[in-house]
Amino acid sequence: MTYPALAIELPLEQRILLGECLADLTAVQLFRGVTDGLLTVRAARAPLEVTQELAAAMSRLGEENAARWKRLKDAGPFIMSLGERLTDGHIEAALTAFGHQDSPELVTFRQRAQQEGGPATFVRSRLDMIPTEFAGELDRAIGLYRYFASWPDGFRPDAPAEFEDRGSLLGCAAGITSVAVGGVAIGVAATAEVLSAGLSTPVSAGLFFGGIALVGGGAALAATQC
Repeated sequence: MTYPALAIELPLEQRILLGECLADLTAVQLFRGVTDGLLTVRAARAPLEVTQELAAAMSRLGEENAARWKRLKDAGPFIMSLGERLTDGHIEAALTAFGHQDSPELVTFRQRAQQEGGPATFVRSRLDMIPTEFAGELDRAIGLYRYFASWPDGFRPDAPAEFEDRGSLLGCAAGITSVAVGGVAIGVAATAEVLSAGLSTPVSAGLFFGGIALVGGGAALAATQC
């Protein structure tokens, strides 16, 4: 990892908050995959045995998911401010390292971003979606937690409205946020490497590889949802 030209310096408190946002964004996307799987089971009217163990696990995951969305909502102003530090170089470096250059989603992202003046401009122009969409997703996350907490006695195969996907606006906001947080994480990782005389540390490596994954996944999501 050698990207000194992309180095971004942030105060310690903001570096910690950036790392928390990176971890929370990654986790909520994984949880969405779990709930999407349950939706698929429900849509197919397949049998779903709700055991005490499954009820406890989903209740715990639902509670953690709600807590993460609350933190992301509260961090909204900080995430929006990251647009000022983000450059095309951060995003392109992450996408190159991410691979899958010929995937339809990344090709579309690059084409659309180029039409709007570059990927950083594309992201900055949409960061104002965060407050509304993240507040809505927090409400959804709380509803999901309450639904899972009612298992197994209160299990209903026809899940409440909170279970349904909120659509493209959230997908766009989540994708844009992932690109912004991931891109700046790469810059902060580059700074840490410069300060350690070119040596990659566990912290810088975590920010770097986590940032790559967020930018790649976020760009693909933004291409289809924005």
